[in-house]
Amino acid sequence: MTTPQLGRIPQGKNEVFHTVNVDQIRPNSDGLLNVESLVTKTAAIAAATVVTNAQSGTVFAVSQVAAYAITLPGLGPPIIGPTPGVTYKFVLRTTGANSVTITDGSAHFIGTIANDVTSVLPATGTTLTFVTGTAALGDSIEITGLNSTTYAVKAITSTNGGITIA
Repeated sequence: MTTPQLGRIPQGKNEVFHTVNVDQIRPNSDGLLNVESLVTKTAAIAAATVVTNAQSGTVFAVSQVAAYAITLPGLGPPIIGPTPGVTYKFVLRTTGANSVTITDGSAHFIGTIANDVTSVLPATGTTLTFVTGTAALGDSIEITGLNSTTYAVKAITSTNGGITIA
């Protein structure tokens, strides 16, 4: 058995290092550490998008350049529903003249929306919205699958009414 070594992975002229807590490191099914699993996945969204369970852990950069819906995996039987524990984060990267919604059509969201840093609102409903003309850069929504019928939501907006739920 070889002794694990601590070292650097050169990335050319620009080296990128990530800090990871030891309790976050888990071996894959072969007993090997997978460096990819230690890096947060990111993706940009600027049009209608269907998010999958395989994208759990992804931070999505959302743009309001067009009005569109982001559709989460439908809740229900295991074949079509998300695995409890899936997580997604949506961060408003580009503001614009359009609202962007997050839904799956039947999911029930529960949690809180921290509005303009002065009030916290209960978040219950089926559709979350980055509101046109109100949502600000950096506003974010974190979503976690709790079970076959519910997603937990934690949203933060720097403007009153920047993120809504209905």
